[in-house]
Amino acid sequence: MKCFFIFSILVSSYCNSTAQNLKLLDKAAPQFELLSYSGEGFSLEDAKGKVIILDFWATWCAPCIKAFPAMIAVEKSFFSDNDVIFLYVNSLEVKGKTTDNVFDFLQKRGLDINFYKDTNDVVSKAFSVTGLPVKIVIDKSGIVRYMDSGFAGDNQELIAKLTNEIERLR
Repeated sequence: MKCFFIFSILVSSYCNSTAQNLKLLDKAAPQFELLSYSGEGFSLEDAKGKVIILDFWATWCAPCIKAFPAMIAVEKSFFSDNDVIFLYVNSLEVKGKTTDNVFDFLQKRGLDINFYKDTNDVVSKAFSVTGLPVKIVIDKSGIVRYMDSGFAGDNQELIAKLTNEIERLR
């Protein structure tokens, strides 16, 4: 009974997170700024005319980590396209986890991504992200065109979904 209760809470949280996120679909993305681990700044305002893919994740989120190979594969397929930007946004992290802790976590798993730290979860709040992982695609005009919460474990499906969405918006 206890497992059913916990499962119900998780499903309810996931569904609530998905419903919250969908409120932004086909609307202007909230303005935001991020700083990457390597010190690179990013501003939505500076990226007009580009397709932006946000991947909200945390070190404690197993589905987030399992989705990384698919995300990295999609990013590599658009590597030479300067009009497509991938942002791996470390958010909703365990209190006390520093950017160095997060970097070490990724290094130990052989994940070579330039992540952005969502300090105080400002960006996740702006996008109504309450559960992880969340993928968001913003078109060249700054409109949110795709939002997806969770990861069922099918890398090929995620690759196909994101690739099709990016191709449609390029």
